[in-house]
Amino acid sequence: MTDISVTAAQDDGKLLRNARVRWLTERFGRFCVAFLFIDAARYHVSPHGWVATLGDMQARGVPVPEVALIVAMIASTLLALALLFGIRERWAALGLALYTASVSCVMYNPFAGLGYGALVLFLKDVCIFGALLTLSQSLQGAPWPRRG
Repeated sequence: MTDISVTAAQDDGKLLRNARVRWLTERFGRFCVAFLFIDAARYHVSPHGWVATLGDMQARGVPVPEVALIVAMIASTLLALALLFGIRERWAALGLALYTASVSCVMYNPFAGLGYGALVLFLKDVCIFGALLTLSQSLQGAPWPRRG
């Protein structure tokens, strides 16, 4: 019987260079990220989610919250689907990063005194923002060329 740790150490990264493994991990990663945004949009369409989100947006002073919520749901869903199906993947990841940053600043502004729960949600969105920026550089179709 082969020791797994020895096999992994001797592998020296060959597994991750395997084209099938890279393809599967990239697709699964994109699915996980896209699911986050698609599921959030599904929640916002539900009657409870719609009312709760509109109430939060009105409390934060968002102008025309109904229109803003519809635009946000459409944008996040289309960008998530583009990321999932590989349509301009880097642009989709950058669009989702911009979406995440803007929604986070409006809804969970840590300087507005909204409490610890809002701070946790803001920091979660900062992490998602960073992951999307990293993802935008690892996918095909770069919006700008890499240097060095």
